[in-house]
Amino acid sequence: DRALYVFKENEGIFRIFGDSDETFDVEPVDLKYKPIAAETVVAFDKRVWALCDKGIVAVNEAGLEVMSNDIQEELLRALITSVTLADVATMAWALPYESESFCTFFLPGDRDIQGNLGACIYGFTFQSRTRTWSKWLWLNNTSEGKTHGLVHPDNNKMYVADRYNGAAGDSYVFIERKDFANSDYQDDDHAAISAPVSRTMAW
Repeated sequence: DRALYVFKENEGIFRIFGDSDETFDVEPVDLKYKPIAAETVVAFDKRVWALCDKGIVAVNEAGLEVMSNDIQEELLRALITSVTLADVATMAWALPYESESFCTFFLPGDRDIQGNLGACIYGFTFQSRTRTWSKWLWLNNTSEGKTHGLVHPDNNKMYVADRYNGAAGDSYVFIERKDFANSDYQDDDHAAISAPVSRTMAW
């Protein structure tokens, strides 16, 4: 698809195509879905994704597909629960992870949970292999949400950053372990050694 996609906040999604100044043209892709956060516009799975006022969408030459129908109620609740659209517009962001086949959209949380806003505590993750969503909360003893992240091209690991906490000096950059061991699934605020889980199943 030899086209430039333009996501205009609070206006709609457009497509610019052509081969020269004389042939360039603009056409709307969809004006019903209005992008609300510039840092959530990302390329993933051969499409361009974005957080819009009515959900998360993906766009290519075939048109627009709403991807968040399965989580629509929870997504909209996260968007309207004590945070303003101005908060979402300035803080929400997305992280595509092509090699792991998922893309995560990070949103700021409820002020009653998060306190002073300044970072995103909710992550809505789409897994392209199974076409399913999961939601997780990044708020614990050493982290008050994430402000941005990337997948480093040299080691193919995910890096995510805490919000800057000024003089307190407790801001962090988190690096994915990716040791292909059970430690990959251990949160930072839990002990390294845990008691085994024992269960008995009877038929």
